[in-house]
Amino acid sequence: MIDIPTADEIFEGDKYTDKIWILLRTIFDVFAMHDVGLLLQKIVKWINKSLSYFPGREQISGDPDEIYQDFKTGVNLACILYLYGP
Repeated sequence: MIDIPTADEIFEGDKYTDKIWILLRTIFDVFAMHDVGLLLQKIVKWINKSLSYFPGREQISGDPDEIYQDFKTGVNLACILYLYGP
């Protein structure tokens, strides 16, 4: 069970950093990562369509365990940021 910090513990953040980080991680996992799991195939399709504008870029696999490897060098991320960035 998660030891959720009280409002007072959050207010005194420098004393209870471990509890606060656990709470933030839990909120992120429940609300952000849950949606990523549901939308993974659509996200991969969008990324592959974006990468198709760059000759020589391989399509990413869509396997959650391999996505880190697909973006490890930073080149794929740089291509997407170049395409959609400011």
